[in-house]
Amino acid sequence: MGSYVLLGQDHFKLLRVLDLGRLKLTSAPRELSDLVSLRYFAVRSSVVIQYLPIYRLLNLQTFSFLLDDGSPSRTKTMQLPNGIWKMSQLRHVNCRSIYVYSPPKISADDVKYRVLENSQSVTGLSPLCCTKEIFHGIKNLIELHQCSSSLVNSAERIRQEQLEILGNDMLKVEAVDTIRVKERKIRAPAMRRVRERTRPQWPI
Repeated sequence: MGSYVLLGQDHFKLLRVLDLGRLKLTSAPRELSDLVSLRYFAVRSSVVIQYLPIYRLLNLQTFSFLLDDGSPSRTKTMQLPNGIWKMSQLRHVNCRSIYVYSPPKISADDVKYRVLENSQSVTGLSPLCCTKEIFHGIKNLIELHQCSSSLVNSAERIRQEQLEILGNDMLKVEAVDTIRVKERKIRAPAMRRVRERTRPQWPI
């Protein structure tokens, strides 16, 4: 008979990578928030998990949420907790469709909002998030992937909001259409690429 060692959650406090992509979770493990050293966290679910306390993972750099419900539709949206704006190390967020609340002010008397200074790429951002507060909060973003057509159609409004934030008119909109590829690019001082996913899926 082999021997077994029972590991408690204290043994995983230093865990840096957690990939639950082969599991189909319906709820978040309650011990998740204790994994404070996580840098990479990937999770797969057949339903939209209502409560996912990733905002406590202040060292997290990459978060990937795969909604595997057998449908190509992006109508089901993952709602990220407001505490995500405290995750200063967060660089990459990858979801089918996500909604993010506007960043809170640094203090009640302050006009400045929290900023994800290290943000580099976001996949699946909901068009409802196209506000000047959110774009200011991810002003260092480099790539925004798999946006809906409504985001592309809102490019002019985004340009105006960036104009208010940055005090200049540096946001440029360029549209390229072919039979196989529909690509939209919104160029800002830091945001260099915005892509719209179409059918059939175009190669990256």
